[in-house]
Amino acid sequence: MSFIIDSAAKCELRSVIRFLCAEGHNAAEIHRRMSKVYGDNFMSDSMVRKWFREFKEGRTDVHDEGGQGRKSVATDDGRTGEELQDMVRTWLDEQAADLYEEGIIKLVPRYEKCLNRLGDYVEK
Repeated sequence: MSFIIDSAAKCELRSVIRFLCAEGHNAAEIHRRMSKVYGDNFMSDSMVRKWFREFKEGRTDVHDEGGQGRKSVATDDGRTGEELQDMVRTWLDEQAADLYEEGIIKLVPRYEKCLNRLGDYVEK
C-alpha cells in the first residue's frame, strides 16, 4: 500500500534523487517515480534535472550551499563582520555629530527669529 508524503524536506528529496541517480535511473524516470510518492508538485521536472546533473558531475552534498540570495559585496576585501560593524558604528557616530552641530547652528537664527516676533515663529 502506497501513500503520498506531503511535506518532505529539500534534503530528503535531493537524497532520493542522488540515490536513484546512483542506481542508474535517468532524470525523467526519477521525476516520475518521485511524483508517485511525493505528489505531482513536489519539485519541478527542471529542478530534478538540475540536481540529477549536479550529482552526475560528482556533487555529494544534498544541503543548500550557504549564501542564498544576493551575494554580499561588503566582505570581499577580507574584513570580518565585526570589523564592518565597527566601521558602520563609527560612520554613524560621525554623522550624528555633524547633524547635531548643524542643528545647533540653525537653532540660534530660529531662536532669534522667534524672539523678534514675540514668540510667533510662523509668519502670518
